[in-house]
Amino acid sequence: MAVTNELVFGWWGYSGGQLWECLMRNDLVVKAIFWKDIFLDWGVIAFCFIFMAHTQSLWADILAIIVIGIEQYRLAILFHDLGHSTIFKKRKHNLIAANLLVGWWIGVDVAGFNRFHLSHHAHLNSKNDIELREGKGNPFAAGIKRWALPMSKEKVVFWFVFEIIFGPLLFMLLYVGFKTRFNDDGSQTFCWNEYVGTITLMTTAALILWGFNLLWVFWVWLLALGFVFYAVFNLRIVFEHLGCAEGETIPMSEPVKWYEWLYAITSGAHNIRYHVEHHYNATTPYMLLPKKRKENLAAGMRTIDLSTVLTGLSTSPAIASGEPLEKTDKRSFI
Repeated sequence: MAVTNELVFGWWGYSGGQLWECLMRNDLVVKAIFWKDIFLDWGVIAFCFIFMAHTQSLWADILAIIVIGIEQYRLAILFHDLGHSTIFKKRKHNLIAANLLVGWWIGVDVAGFNRFHLSHHAHLNSKNDIELREGKGNPFAAGIKRWALPMSKEKVVFWFVFEIIFGPLLFMLLYVGFKTRFNDDGSQTFCWNEYVGTITLMTTAALILWGFNLLWVFWVWLLALGFVFYAVFNLRIVFEHLGCAEGETIPMSEPVKWYEWLYAITSGAHNIRYHVEHHYNATTPYMLLPKKRKENLAAGMRTIDLSTVLTGLSTSPAIASGEPLEKTDKRSFI
């Protein structure tokens, strides 16, 4: 994504669309869009805290906490892109930015995230997919049939509410999971060192806020993280590649209805809803994924709207929570 000669010398020979594509190939533009998104998401969070400081309404405070939790999740999607080293040229700069700008603020170290997530990419939906084996297929998730299909619309709502109520506990389990290394011999190693960044940063932030008599900001942050973040996080997993065969994921269509737009700015934020494109182009920055979608559509891809996805999940053949599906499995959602 280096600066191109076309961008510097040949801009006058392009149509509007061609010029935009040329600009988007420039790493400076990629960084500019990334920084814009980072500052916007953090800015909305700051506004929510200011709003809470100047209101005396419980309902207004609850609304602000919901928005903060959604913004925490939106930041986590940017963290995800940094984990794939798509923003900066040097990998270490991506990883440092991931931790300092987002990860340590939400209790996740990029080393633990990548250990889990990159393994998921390498073995998507197969028996070696760690997200199936240690995630959806772990004894707790399998025991309560958390990700089992069919999943009716009522069950989607039930689990969403369940994860709001029990979010803090479930988030702690996720937090511990990202600190655990699952070794090839079946043993597990707990990576204590990955707590250091979060503990240092959060303790420092709490002390500073306490010094300014603003410690309530710290507790509101944790409330949003526990009761909103996890529920929004898991809602996306339902529409990602649940029930798909090996190497497949759900190609979500462009938003048209109001609830599709709502999904696009919450669980599907920062183009994570272009999940097919992401899995096949994991080193492509998130702002370029819509271009990959256009290429796929031109090649014959058929997308699925949100309502059809929900119908498909509710009418799916029986698939156990965490069960991998071979490419030829007729139960595959796609």
